[in-house]
Amino acid sequence: LALAGLAALFGPTEWLPLALNILAALALLLALDRILRALLPDCRAQLAVIIAVVFVMPLVPLVMTGMEHVAHTLFVLLLCWVALRARSPWPLLPLAALATGLRFETGFVIAGLTLVLLYDRKWLHALFAIVGGLLVIAAVGLLQIFLGESFFPNSILAKTIQASGASILGKINYMANNFHQAPLLLTLATVAAIIALAPR
Repeated sequence: LALAGLAALFGPTEWLPLALNILAALALLLALDRILRALLPDCRAQLAVIIAVVFVMPLVPLVMTGMEHVAHTLFVLLLCWVALRARSPWPLLPLAALATGLRFETGFVIAGLTLVLLYDRKWLHALFAIVGGLLVIAAVGLLQIFLGESFFPNSILAKTIQASGASILGKINYMANNFHQAPLLLTLATVAAIIALAPR
């Protein structure tokens, strides 16, 4: 939607996806820096995590793709941080919606985050995170049906077809053959683990 809005203002130029990704990358590094300052008092540890995000993710190639991965990582990071640190649950609604709108796979992140929130007895935080994600999925699904398509987008269905119908070993083999996606998933899991394990 952001890309479509800017394209309507400036025209369908090739630099728009790159510009949005550069802004998302800068915002990601800034947010990560602020979070690490609160979690890790050692400056060397902070620097090590930021370097890992830049080179293991890897950040620069993902920026150059012009796709949504960097922005998705940013909003997942903010979602986890706000869920575990904020007193008010209201910010979780837009954060969960934005993260899910960027990638439906955020539903798995929200599921894991919900378990942590329920363990911490943050009932409203868990509810708002779930509702934020479900609202986007429902809205996109109903729009898809209105347009004569299936409830889930074709990209989700394609991944489901590729991974379905296989044994456990087959699914592991499928993940191994798609290991090029693992650095991003590893980055998300690492950041979520740091936030979840930090004293609250």
